[in-house]
Amino acid sequence: MSHDVMPDRLPESFREVWLALKDADEASPSRQGLAHRLGISTHTIQRILVSGEVPAFPETGNTRIVRAWARILTRLAHHLGRQPREWIEMVGIAWDEDIRKASEVVLENLLGRSYGQRPAPAAEADSFAVSPAGPAWPDCIRIGVVQRPPFSESLSTQPWSFMETYARRLVGAIAPGGKLRLQDLDEQATVLGLTQTRPSLDLGVGVIETVHRRSLGLEFVAVPGWHIRLSAVCINQRDGSRQMPGWDQVISSVGSKDLYYMVRGGDVAEHFLMGQCGVPTERLLVRPTRGEDETARVLFRETRRREEDWVILVDEHETCLDVIEELELQQDFTKSFSARELVGAPDECPTYRLGVAVRPRASGWRNLIGMATDDELFGTSLNQTARLYADLMTAGNHLRPDVEPGRPDRYAAPVRPVAFEQASPVFQREVCRGIIRILAGWLAARPETRRGLTSDDAIESRSFALATASARTLIPDEWLPALEGEQERLAPRKAAIPEPAHCRSCSVSLISDHNRGVSDCYCRYCSDEEGRLKPRGEVRELIAHWFEEWQGDISHEEAVRRAKIFMEAMPAWSNN
Repeated sequence: MSHDVMPDRLPESFREVWLALKDADEASPSRQGLAHRLGISTHTIQRILVSGEVPAFPETGNTRIVRAWARILTRLAHHLGRQPREWIEMVGIAWDEDIRKASEVVLENLLGRSYGQRPAPAAEADSFAVSPAGPAWPDCIRIGVVQRPPFSESLSTQPWSFMETYARRLVGAIAPGGKLRLQDLDEQATVLGLTQTRPSLDLGVGVIETVHRRSLGLEFVAVPGWHIRLSAVCINQRDGSRQMPGWDQVISSVGSKDLYYMVRGGDVAEHFLMGQCGVPTERLLVRPTRGEDETARVLFRETRRREEDWVILVDEHETCLDVIEELELQQDFTKSFSARELVGAPDECPTYRLGVAVRPRASGWRNLIGMATDDELFGTSLNQTARLYADLMTAGNHLRPDVEPGRPDRYAAPVRPVAFEQASPVFQREVCRGIIRILAGWLAARPETRRGLTSDDAIESRSFALATASARTLIPDEWLPALEGEQERLAPRKAAIPEPAHCRSCSVSLISDHNRGVSDCYCRYCSDEEGRLKPRGEVRELIAHWFEEWQGDISHEEAVRRAKIFMEAMPAWSNN
């Protein structure tokens, strides 16, 4: 599946990484499966194997990006049989104390974590029920974490995914120090592990809540804010010779006799089409759960095989976007065909809550998990939870770097929460603050942002403007007042100071944060805590002391004399 020639844009220092990853990609049945095994996203694999869009180290000065790539290289090296430190230093990242700790955290997580290689021990059907003395966790809590990108992809600030982190914090709030056994599973396997006669799982994190699954005995606690929306993908001849169906036809069992639907077996799309829409089973093409690249190939093959009929893929919105992207990478497709996402008005698009599923006969634990969500994650630990949400909302949305401020319509933001009850004003502010800071740091390191600018001040201002513009596309409309408040509070003060800017009392540069104080006119040495200019005598002594430090062996009296002459040329003292 990978290209035979190393991408032109990929730095030469990544050659060994590219060769090892290329061999693993060719041996893997699907890229999504490879990404799951390596613990990285398919987008990261694409960047290394195809586009070459990776940072150039050591030129990249953004410490967050450096740490993130150190973690990625640690995972790759570990799974591909190489030494993490060797690969990290090879691409130009200095092996300092910060990078060493970041790499060791990833390795500790990898070596101590279950990847489903051994079957989970069987448990009694009622071992998770509430006893007469009260609920008690089992000795080892078995959690299935659904592989649903970007919720299942590693975050930029830590080696775990959003859902895995959420599960650890949630259970930790109830049973601090309890043993956890986390397994990365697809959704169907997670539901089966919860509902079989001898369950192999106690909790499922990232499971879509449906009436059908509740009928199996599962109980749910919603992960606040996250809903999964369905959409569809249709392939047409590039010349547009046929009229493509619309969303209204997709959801109509009467007006869609020439439509065949491709769905994942046991997925919510299959339940939606067979249940609410009443689509006959003979018009459902059920595919196994595989990666987006394999899904794209099957959809293209079925479309060409059924020339007179339409084959429509119905799946999660994010999956549909990934399938379209995979189709556009296939040369035999782009020559004569095009793909389009079909989506209706908001009230016509089915949405499903994402939640924590509790296995049957464990209603007592469902209540405890609900309390932990409200009282701990969105109560005492609200700030940490807000940062977790901000991390997902920035890492899960691949924003284009060429967007002008004020043009948020050109951003693509598939991961966007809906407003939810637990999102207090404080939570909203913390999320908006985290988004602006993460994006501003990420954008400041990109060549597209720095193009045409020479000063750090100008780069910071542009990065901040781009970050706040994109932040508007990542949050619910109800949170815009919080964003505007944080935008005003976090705006770089340097942007309002003409360049060059110097203290009117002693001439030191005000561009540097080291010298800046509260005042826009005076440095922090010449002004007090409220920005007011200090008395002449106090400033004269400060300047004299400065002269003594760098003008050589002069007496204090001579330093004071020179300071007096120097101050007469300064705007603050020339007429005073």
